[in-house]
Parts: sequence; structure tokens; C-alpha cells
Amino acid sequence: MGRLFAAVCLALGVACRGGVSEPAATPVTSPVPVSGLPTPTAAPTRGTTPSSTRTPADEQGLSFAFPDEVQGGTIRDYRVRTISQITVEGENVPADLAAGSLVWDISLDIVLDPPARHAVIHGLQASSSLPSGMQQVELIQIGDTVWIKMGDVWSQVTQPPATFDQLLYFKEEFRNVPQWERVGTETVNGFSTTHYRYKFSSSELTTLSTSMFTAGMLGGGREFTDVVVESVTNDAYVTDDGMIVRSISQWVVKARLDAQPVTLTLESRYDVEGVNLGITIVPPQVETPAADVPLPEGATHKETLFGIVTYVVSGMTVDEVVAFFQEALPANGFTVGMSTVQPGEGGVIEARKDGKSYFITIDREAGEVTVTIMGGRS
Repeated sequence: MGRLFAAVCLALGVACRGGVSEPAATPVTSPVPVSGLPTPTAAPTRGTTPSSTRTPADEQGLSFAFPDEVQGGTIRDYRVRTISQITVEGENVPADLAAGSLVWDISLDIVLDPPARHAVIHGLQASSSLPSGMQQVELIQIGDTVWIKMGDVWSQVTQPPATFDQLLYFKEEFRNVPQWERVGTETVNGFSTTHYRYKFSSSELTTLSTSMFTAGMLGGGREFTDVVVESVTNDAYVTDDGMIVRSISQWVVKARLDAQPVTLTLESRYDVEGVNLGITIVPPQVETPAADVPLPEGATHKETLFGIVTYVVSGMTVDEVVAFFQEALPANGFTVGMSTVQPGEGGVIEARKDGKSYFITIDREAGEVTVTIMGGRS
């Protein structure tokens, strides 16, 4: 089960692991698929203005901060949105590429103390890892528990604490760049900011990796060849204490698609839509069809994926867990059917109750005794 969840997270580019929280209220509004690169809607109010001990940004060695890095504990929560899209221009370009391909649209709510995260993800990075017809992934992290929703089904796993920083993987691009040019001042999402711009030099453009434009980047096995990065422009909108409120990155790339010359435009936008908004994050209700199945003492929940529940049992051997089920199932009104077990190895026990079938697998995994229960539906 863990490998399946890890594969989904890898496809999303997400660290699917947790922090701690006392959740209690509103869910994040799911973003809708977009065409073109829209300006994210600012929150009704940005909340209280943060203060910082960071050195104010200036033209010499700018030091940019993200909301979770602002010093002094003045930011308790914040909401960000990142959108990335690719359009392709040229002769005989497939209609879906010419109209623009949404790589991702991520709405992310973050509570810093106690830590919790809630992300809603649209786009190719989400749909490429989902069954056909599913276009959205939703992630919630509270403590060492992570929930993931694909389609209408929530799954639940236990992971070591971490953050969703990989959703903001581009953060390092905006650190300690001395060549930023000051463009002017502007109010963005309710924040007073200074607008800075940085354009890659010719020598930098020649050294950029082109691996991202290989087959599969846009789906359908399309492959771009003879790739030349023509220009890269980064814009940053920064408060006086160095917090990035908005960043926009645009790449213009010349290449060939099916031997025809094309121009790709890649645009990514990051927006802080508000800080100190009073965000709270609540765990979802996860269906557990196997709730009636008795469990041995010391069993702790590990994960629930698509109704398949896995527990880790401490303090018992595989044979002891098998013996527990062989005794406890009939004692709790279950009819035991086919059983395939081997001493020291575990196996599968079939059980029925109230018209429902269960398959209980006892196994050893990475030195742990695990119990996986599948079924529970009529």
C-alpha cells in the first residue's frame, strides 16, 4: 500500500508527509481548470501585517523570504496558489497544445502552529497519476497522518513529519540573486511591494537543461527535439521585509515537434493570497469497511487506501496473529472460509458476516507484522 501512495506522491512532486494540528473548520475551495494563465483571486483580506527581522530587500544581494520564513512568529497561517501552463505555437500544432496545457494549478493552505497543510491540485501533474476521468488530487496533512483524495475516495496513511515544500519547488530560484533590477512599486494582493525583474543572460541560457521537454512532458508521448531556450524572465514582487508576494516566471523555447518548428511558452505564477486569515484544517472522513473485523491487541493503523486497511501489530509473531484471527473471527460472528496460511509466513484468511466478505492478509513487511483487510462490502 505504501508503495502505491509513494508513487502517487512522486508523480505529483509532493512530499506526502505531515506536522501536528488541532483542526476545526473550513475546507479549501477547489480551483477550477483554467485556460490562459489567470491572476489568482486575492483573499478578501490579507489579515494582519507581518513584521520581520530580515534585512529589508535592496538591489545589492536581495534576500527573499516566503511566509513560513518570516521571523518573529507574526505569521500564523497563509494561503498561496501556484499555476503553471504551457502553450505551443506553430504549424499543425495539436489543438490541445495550441489552447494551452495546464501543468498544475495548486491551491495551498498552510497553518504554521500547530503545523497543518491542505492542497488541492489540478492539471497534468495530477491527472497523469490518476485513473481516466479524474482530474483533481486533494491532500491534507495533520500530524504524522496524510489523507489523499482521488476521485471521490479518501485514503489515509501514516508518514514521518515533513512539509509540502516540494509544491513550492522553485523557491531556491529567488534566493540571493544580485542581478535583480528594480522595476518600481506596486500593490499586489493587498500588500505594498517592490517589483524586481531578472532576465537570464545568453551564457546562462546556453547551459540550461532541456530534459523537461522530452516525451511525456505534455502527455500523449509527444517529444520535442532541437530545443533552444530563447529567453527566461523572472519577476518578483517583494514587501519591505523581503517576503515574496508574487513571482512570475516565463520561458520562451524554440523546438521541433514532429519535425515542425514550434515555439513553447511556459508561464508559472506564485501568489500569496493572504496571511493570518484564521485558517483551520480538518481531517476528512475516511470510509473503513473493515471496522467490524476484530483486531489483536497492539494493532495500530498504518494506512487506508481505496478501502483497503493496513495495520501494524507489535508484540506478536505472525503465527500468533494468525491464531488470533482463527479464534476471534468465529467468536465475533464471522464464518471463516478459505484459509491459506503457512507457519512463520502468514497468509490469507477469508471471512464472511452479514452478507459481507473480507480477505485478511497476515504478513511480515520490513521486520513488522502487518494485517491488511480488504472487502467489507456486500
